[in-house]
Amino acid sequence: MRLFYQVWDKPLYTLSGSAIVSDSIRLCGGVNIFADLKVTAPVVSVEAVLQANPEAIFGTIEKNYASVDLWKPYTNMQAVKNNNLFRLQRDLLYRAGPRMVAGTRELCEKIEEARQHRKN
Repeated sequence: MRLFYQVWDKPLYTLSGSAIVSDSIRLCGGVNIFADLKVTAPVVSVEAVLQANPEAIFGTIEKNYASVDLWKPYTNMQAVKNNNLFRLQRDLLYRAGPRMVAGTRELCEKIEEARQHRKN
């Protein structure tokens, strides 16, 4: 499952494969579309995300913090077509510690939900 993990939307930040969140993504069977970038928290363009065409997009539930709603107009993108725009609790995945287990579990559940939305 190829996915985009959105940290912030103005500018559009994500996380590379060296970020601890990417460990959780890999554990859940996901593939971070920007894992190969050298910077841990790179700025990316909307166009780069559209070109990568992820199956799912993850942001956070906190108000005005990395809203995944900005992707809704892009109806040709796989994540939008399959209704795979998800929000997670930011503090559960951003800090290494015991609560990261709960965050990873939530992430895995959402990735599995996205798999169920695949069109055959």
